[in-house]
Amino acid sequence: MGLLADRLRAVDPSTVALDNDYYEHLGERWWEPAGPMSGLHAMNPARLSYIDRVLTRVLGDAAPRARVIDVGCGGGILSESLAARGHAVIGFDVAEGALQVARRHAARASVRVEYRRGSAYALPLSSAAVDVVIAADVLEHLHDLPRSLAEFARVLRPGGVFVFDTIHRTLRSWLVAIVLAERVLGVVPPATHAWRMFITPDELAEAARRAGLLVQETRGLSPAGGLVAAVRSYIERGTPGEFTLTGDRSVGYIGHAVRTAGGPP
Repeated sequence: MGLLADRLRAVDPSTVALDNDYYEHLGERWWEPAGPMSGLHAMNPARLSYIDRVLTRVLGDAAPRARVIDVGCGGGILSESLAARGHAVIGFDVAEGALQVARRHAARASVRVEYRRGSAYALPLSSAAVDVVIAADVLEHLHDLPRSLAEFARVLRPGGVFVFDTIHRTLRSWLVAIVLAERVLGVVPPATHAWRMFITPDELAEAARRAGLLVQETRGLSPAGGLVAAVRSYIERGTPGEFTLTGDRSVGYIGHAVRTAGGPP
């Protein structure tokens, strides 16, 4: 599967330091377009466009009324956008501080989203309860990827859709996401990501297949103007600018899988 790591098995948390507590303490800065979550704001339009197309293609007439859960919803940037499109959305996160921010912002925006505390490993939902599971910028933070995918498959109805985006484990991703973003630009604090936790598309497809989720496609998710333009934009305006779908999956990628009818093979 490549590059000195194996995400098909659980990673011992004691061997990989990740500062997931960072997201607990951002407060209202979650919603600053040029703040510490500027990357999520910049990716949001491309994510939404992709989700719209996938749900329409896979779910057909049921797409506008889909039951959606956003796992690792944080301050609600994506959850709120999905709810504004008419979906019945539940956002789950382990960070109560982030959930409080999400609830306040949704109330101010008059958008109906249900936010609950919940882990990717144990979601408080019955089996086959939802049409769509979304894990955006989440999988690379989970030490037990197979366990999380099995839980996503459990709560998805047969024929339901799993949408994900994450970071490829390549030399380029180490340079961009770790060296440049954390150590040079300070976009996020050190230890927000760990290169060993990044996931190759082949690993994700195989782990998903074992859980009963068949990956249909993956696409690159990159700054629209390229990396140099994104760095310049971040230095000048505090935001990397909009993202777009590309054929280059060497750093970030987005994709979707469909829940099989019979469960794991």
